[in-house]
Amino acid sequence: MWLAAMSVAATVGPLVGCSSGRTYSAPTTFTVTDEAVAKLAQQAVDADSVATKLDGPASANCDSQKTCTISYAIEEPIGGASSKADTEMIEPTRQIWKALFTDPTFQSGTITVSGPTTAMGGKPATDVYFSLTCDRRAAARIDWDTVDGKGLRTLCSYSPKIKGMPGASAS
Repeated sequence: MWLAAMSVAATVGPLVGCSSGRTYSAPTTFTVTDEAVAKLAQQAVDADSVATKLDGPASANCDSQKTCTISYAIEEPIGGASSKADTEMIEPTRQIWKALFTDPTFQSGTITVSGPTTAMGGKPATDVYFSLTCDRRAAARIDWDTVDGKGLRTLCSYSPKIKGMPGASAS
């Protein structure tokens, strides 16, 4: 009886959506261009059901396919929930990095994520939440399909820019 129940669970589990919500899988080959990288970032974040959704298109500026600066804004404010930042904002960059590093010319890049905040005067504003820079040396140590947000922050160069992000100072 127990074995039959396990067999049914193994068969039905995948059908009822027992997944992490990470549905985007990076292409196995990729050529870095401004347009391709911006589209990649957009697709990777949009397809991730756990990610905080984008507020407008992503942009990319790549220099001779070797380095890229990728920027995008998210819709929802961080709201002081730094524990969610890893899963909702940092982990969605995994598949972007995975694709970028399949291009043998690509050496390093920086992803900068912005979002809504409230200015000191109380008016709505948009500020940079964090930047994350990865290079080939870090990439060689990362399994892009399993690394979590903390792993990315540890192995790549992570720089929190506002209070509420993991690792940000309290002031």
